[in-house]
Amino acid sequence: MDRFTQLCKANGLKVTPQRIAVYKALKNAKDHPCADMIHKQLLADFPNISLDTVNRTLLTFARIQLIDIVEGQGDPRRFDPNLEDHHHFYCLSCNTIIDFHNPDLAQIRLPDDITRSFTITGKRLCLTGYCAQCQHLAPARVAAMDNFFSFIFKKSFQGEKHERIKRNPNGKKPVDRLLRRIPGQKPVHLFCQCRQKGRVCPDFRHFH
Repeated sequence: MDRFTQLCKANGLKVTPQRIAVYKALKNAKDHPCADMIHKQLLADFPNISLDTVNRTLLTFARIQLIDIVEGQGDPRRFDPNLEDHHHFYCLSCNTIIDFHNPDLAQIRLPDDITRSFTITGKRLCLTGYCAQCQHLAPARVAAMDNFFSFIFKKSFQGEKHERIKRNPNGKKPVDRLLRRIPGQKPVHLFCQCRQKGRVCPDFRHFH
């Protein structure tokens, strides 16, 4: 709280009970809350506090560099009291923001045109994807890869014929295979044997 008091006084802000409550609520949160979440939490002790007051207070704290405004995907502004070097993982399903640390990321060299055109005050990486609880909600990738195949083959193999076939090797579950047919040549399978189930292979020409 010492830093809170010092920054408020240095920027001409009164240290009021409401401001203290807003800062404490954010400081104790681990989920990078938005103004609405903090507002609901404070209503029990401050029934007359408005959402607008909480939101403006948080934006003021960000302006005096007491807290940070963090990344979002169209959500209301989220706030972070942790000003130490760290990075974020954002879940596209449940909107959870998770902190992680990796000092090597701070050593990433920025493009020269960026350093010439802007004043860089920090580096923060935001990864997006699906957290452990939401991985089962990740969208199916097969349909997307079919569209990818259509685009790649149309651009790269003009005049060649490609078709999918179903095989049942050794009595096991049928396996989808893509054939590349060139007139006068033996059909070529475009699937490798890397067996990366559910992943795009490194050459980006097929999907298991």
